[in-house]
Amino acid sequence: MEETNFLEIKGMHCAACAVRIEKAVSKMEGVIDVNVSLTTEKGRFTFNKNRTNIQDIIKKINNIGFAANEFIHNNPESDQLKRKEMRILQTKFILSALLTFPLAWAMFAHFSVTSFIKVPELFLNPLFQLAITIPIQFVIGFQFYESAWKALKNGSANMDVLVVLSTSAAFFYSHYLTITALKTGNHTHAIGMFFETSAFIMTFILLGKLLETKTKMRTTESIKKLYQLQPKTATLDLNGKQSKVAIDQILPGDVIWVKPGERIPVDGQVVTGNSMIDESLLTGESISVEKRIGDNVYAGTINQNGLMKVQVTKKDSETTLSQIIRIVEEAQASKAPIQYIADKITAIFVPGVFLFSVVTFIVWYFIFLPETFTKQSKK
Repeated sequence: MEETNFLEIKGMHCAACAVRIEKAVSKMEGVIDVNVSLTTEKGRFTFNKNRTNIQDIIKKINNIGFAANEFIHNNPESDQLKRKEMRILQTKFILSALLTFPLAWAMFAHFSVTSFIKVPELFLNPLFQLAITIPIQFVIGFQFYESAWKALKNGSANMDVLVVLSTSAAFFYSHYLTITALKTGNHTHAIGMFFETSAFIMTFILLGKLLETKTKMRTTESIKKLYQLQPKTATLDLNGKQSKVAIDQILPGDVIWVKPGERIPVDGQVVTGNSMIDESLLTGESISVEKRIGDNVYAGTINQNGLMKVQVTKKDSETTLSQIIRIVEEAQASKAPIQYIADKITAIFVPGVFLFSVVTFIVWYFIFLPETFTKQSKK
């Protein structure tokens, strides 16, 4: 018997992460279909519940270095965590940008066309550049090392592996040149360091992640707004007495009161009274519709001017509004056909770049410039 569940997945940093989760879970016995969205940080999993269960899938995802939890609709804790994540990224980006600024200024000394711009001697000092790059590389950029290590530990490679590889190469080579400069007494920028390369990459990647986080939050706004249209309580009629109850306690056959100005909590049929109902949520029509005894009313629509008694015909999870929300969630979790092609490319992109960089280093080090890194160091 098939069952489809949604999971909230934390710790994804690129499309390769989503592909890795899909591959790992799809190999599990009983799993029929897997669709993981990096943008919404959610996954849709269809499986045979007689052969596996959602807890086994969560355990599998957690074992490969991610954090999976059952998706809770309109979860305020999840929203708070996302806002906290965005604030942390903003702080990291601002600090990284401030520390990168002196390195960017020092780059004016590289080009003859910018020679008229005065560069402070301090900014050209290798030790100063080393000192301000260390916090960018290893404190602000620690998250990239952590993500890369988790990926490599689980036998895969994501984009953070490339970030760590490129920035570490620039940083440690520049560190080597700095130590060499101290021994030779050369304290100028003429030795051609690459601290600014490391700092710029880290800063721009952080900016990209900050924009990505904001985009993710905006993507889920439409779902939140739809959930806000559904009331959390309803006025239940109990033998002529009115009682406020939670919406999930309302069952088909119950009778509820809907007062003027209130949103109708669940789908039902009018049994007493009449009113004008704003159904623009469902139809897009701005003109209100008159509802009399026997007419159907729908969750999320607004009762404008009359007091009505409504007999419930559907549970809150089966209303027309709930079905709309479910369709939107599934649309967000699904992928366009071209995305599957991109995922296949992503799966080989990182290993391909890594292999190409190793081959490039070997060719230059052993053939074009034997036993040296640059022409300058050979001299």
